[in-house]
Amino acid sequence: MAEDTFLRVNQRIEIMVREGDRFEQYPSRIEALERDRFIVAAPMWHGVPLRLPLGTSVEVALMTPTALYEFATLVVGAAERPLPTLTLIYPNVVNRIQRRQFVRVEDALPVRVESPTRLEAITINVSGGGVLLNLKPPQGEAPSIGEEWSLELYLPDRPEPLHSVGRVLRAQRVPGSDRLQVALEFVQIDEETRKAIIQHVFQRQLQQRPSP
Repeated sequence: MAEDTFLRVNQRIEIMVREGDRFEQYPSRIEALERDRFIVAAPMWHGVPLRLPLGTSVEVALMTPTALYEFATLVVGAAERPLPTLTLIYPNVVNRIQRRQFVRVEDALPVRVESPTRLEAITINVSGGGVLLNLKPPQGEAPSIGEEWSLELYLPDRPEPLHSVGRVLRAQRVPGSDRLQVALEFVQIDEETRKAIIQHVFQRQLQQRPSP
């Protein structure tokens, strides 16, 4: 596999190791790419590098801005210095999930909206490119397409909200309800905020995927 593929040095990855009838998930990163293999930081377990015997089969997942990639591989090497690493062979088969510009997952996250009225909303789905919200509009009025709203998105692992501005793409009534579904595209968002959302989406996709 050539180095100009989706694999990149310093790319964050998740390594899944089978433990009995389930998989344990460990964060890692790619340290180096070689001709027929790649080297990753050894996963940590309670602060201790996880030692996997040569020949151990593992699953690897990683997120790019456009897709989630998953594949099976084998441990073919290990080193302790200058830092603990594992060597994995390049996969023969790679599963590329979803081909949109930004991967989208269903998730219910709290959002505060300034539209300019302050509203409480819940996401229906979220991606690095925008959100679909469920909310109760003031006086039951639907927003106009093109309106820009200030958003505060709350992720479960962050004490402070993520700030952005979204443009209304569409709005439709929820049947039998006084609530709306409103799709917004991020038009003002810094890259660190977008990366945090993409990483959350990545984790949610891993949690939602069927067990191998």
